[in-house]
Amino acid sequence: MSRTDNYMTMPSLSGSMTRSTKLYNWGDYMDYVMANAPMMDSVSASNMRHVAIINSNHPQDPLTETKHHERPLTLQLSLSRQLNSHWSLATGLSYTRMKSTFESGNENTIIHRTQRLHYLGIPLKLGYRVVGGNRWNLYTTGGVQLDIPVSARLTTQYIYGGSYAPIGNSPDIDATISAPWQWSVGVGIGAQYQIVPHLNVYLEPSLNYFIPTSTDVESYRTEHPFDLSLPFGLRFTW
Repeated sequence: MSRTDNYMTMPSLSGSMTRSTKLYNWGDYMDYVMANAPMMDSVSASNMRHVAIINSNHPQDPLTETKHHERPLTLQLSLSRQLNSHWSLATGLSYTRMKSTFESGNENTIIHRTQRLHYLGIPLKLGYRVVGGNRWNLYTTGGVQLDIPVSARLTTQYIYGGSYAPIGNSPDIDATISAPWQWSVGVGIGAQYQIVPHLNVYLEPSLNYFIPTSTDVESYRTEHPFDLSLPFGLRFTW
């Protein structure tokens, strides 16, 4: 799913990399470059100055930004402790990858950025067995999860003349950004089947709410704080 905003977002380099500045036209872009170029690496500063010069004759022309957030990819490994015949407590480890692209510019210059966020998550859930047999059961579940960023990168390419290939375009410029820790709450209903003793495969359709953070880093979860997911994985029980 893509969305186009009537401004371009850039990191506010004078403070935290988690904050951003909105640029509504090429005049705003030129002001941003003049204020922040001394704090950039030489390749980024050179390309941003070049883009500003190309567009200096029309400072009031609007800037827009098209954003596309891919649906996150999540892998899970779950551990469950049976408390009694109906109730269980589960934790485990999850890995989530999120990718977003941001594109601004015109027929003369394009600024294309790719953001990749990688998280490790620790869930804590309470489950209630509704019905089951010797090797299978249906259950409901609810709980919280903390996702901790382990890698967050923003790759930028400056493209001149509307093509991705001509000589003179910038190389990919890779930078670290500060992704937020992410809390979420969720409820679901699941089905579990025992493969061998203590090892189960499960499918758990869930509704999750990702609690807003204090940063301006945009992702699929900021666009969709309520999300329906379909976790599938292995669960060890004892």
